[in-house]
Amino acid sequence: SLLGGTTADLEQGDKLSLQDLMYGMMLPSGNDAAEAIAEYFGKIVREATLPQIIADPTQVQEQPIRPSAQKVFVREMNRIARELNLTETVYANPHGLINYRNRSSASDIAKLSSIAMENPEFKTIVKCGKYICKGINS
Repeated sequence: SLLGGTTADLEQGDKLSLQDLMYGMMLPSGNDAAEAIAEYFGKIVREATLPQIIADPTQVQEQPIRPSAQKVFVREMNRIARELNLTETVYANPHGLINYRNRSSASDIAKLSSIAMENPEFKTIVKCGKYICKGINS
């Protein structure tokens, strides 16, 4: 990955399940897996939230500005942080690599960790010492 930091060693064209990507993001702190998740779900959120334009052939219509999938995903991360009352947390990217806009506090991280540990899948991932990626058969 050109991103830097730690990776899950993803390669262009890999077909992975969300479970594989979650393990790849959480165990080795795979920044590439975090980006893949953000790209996939950001597209879904973007398409679900963009206003639908009805084409009128008699009108010249400008195409809406389409934010990148990652920007949409990060915006959703920040919306959820506000919903969880993480008042000192702002995300600038999906992987947490150095960016002056990324910020949080020990209190917010503890609160988020406590909430995350209520999710059985998350708990299983963070308790796991080793994971073998299954991939998706094409």
